[in-house]
Amino acid sequence: MTKKQSASIGESLSGELGVSSSYFGPVASRPVIRGQFGERVRVLANSLDAMDASALSEDHAVAVDSLLAEQIEIVRGPAT
Repeated sequence: MTKKQSASIGESLSGELGVSSSYFGPVASRPVIRGQFGERVRVLANSLDAMDASALSEDHAVAVDSLLAEQIEIVRGPAT
């Protein structure tokens, strides 16, 4: 994961299959999973919601720092 780390979590995950990134500046990007974005894509830190304004408005950055992440998981389908 260290090779893929970027300034935001959206940019870090944009190379994964079915994942792209919304872009509203160099740091304000969220992951878009198969066309789903905003409130439909939850960003959690230690199993808790990030509780930031990025889900409501694209011009806000995600409060989770991707550079400090040890592990990032993408959970899709019934497992969610």
